[in-house]
Amino acid sequence: MFWQELLVTRWVGERELAAALGRVFGIPPQRVAVVDELEEIEARMRPDAHLLVQRTPLRGEFKAQLSVFVRDPEAERQVTALEPTLARVRALCAQLAVDCLLSDDSLSPLTSLRVRRDGTVERVTLDDDCLERDEYVVAEARALEESGGVATERPVHRSRAS
Repeated sequence: MFWQELLVTRWVGERELAAALGRVFGIPPQRVAVVDELEEIEARMRPDAHLLVQRTPLRGEFKAQLSVFVRDPEAERQVTALEPTLARVRALCAQLAVDCLLSDDSLSPLTSLRVRRDGTVERVTLDDDCLERDEYVVAEARALEESGGVATERPVHRSRAS
């Protein structure tokens, strides 16, 4: 099952990434397969791997894309809704000391959710000019606040990349 495409603010080494995802999902790090090229999957994929992560370098504010596939039925049940997904992404961000972009499930390619290393969640708009150059740069952010189970937004900042 494809879980998430996470964009993180630094390149993360294979061992560090496997250890962090292992802690987040409660599985041994040796059950996390990390590849940089799709061609590596056959050679590096263990039959008992519960997670598969493909790393791709990026330009801009976010330095790596992590495409995460869950191959364990128990782990799949843990991440089918937004709240458990956000909890795991928050934990991953804290452990790796990164900020992370993930889908906000909108149709717009310019909007995403950003999870900060401190656990703050923001709805962001990406800079469209930078995105045309395959660079991921946040142009505007609005913090999501939970109040009585309802998410509300408040402005955080607006920046423009040069």
